[in-house]
Amino acid sequence: MTVEQISAFTGLGTMIGLIAVGILNRLDARKAEKVANQIHTLVNSQMGIQLRINMLQAREIVSMTTDPARKKVAVEVEKEATRLYEEHQKKQALIDAETLKKV
Repeated sequence: MTVEQISAFTGLGTMIGLIAVGILNRLDARKAEKVANQIHTLVNSQMGIQLRINMLQAREIVSMTTDPARKKVAVEVEKEATRLYEEHQKKQALIDAETLKKV
């Protein structure tokens, strides 16, 4: 993930957090928990989508790269992008399982 992408996610997370605080200040505790869970689900979903895009783009770059030195770097980037996506998916599966237990 590039510095720009991390910065964008940080900014998005901060903005969502500020919006959430404003909303949560107006709601009672039960509604606040429900809204917080919905926001968390939305953010996790968007993160998963972005990580998948990064992984697929990295794979495409590997397939198009012919220079051996650049290909080596591209393969390493693709491995890291895949690792991050798969790690996110595993964590998300655990969270989803916990959420289903509460329902």
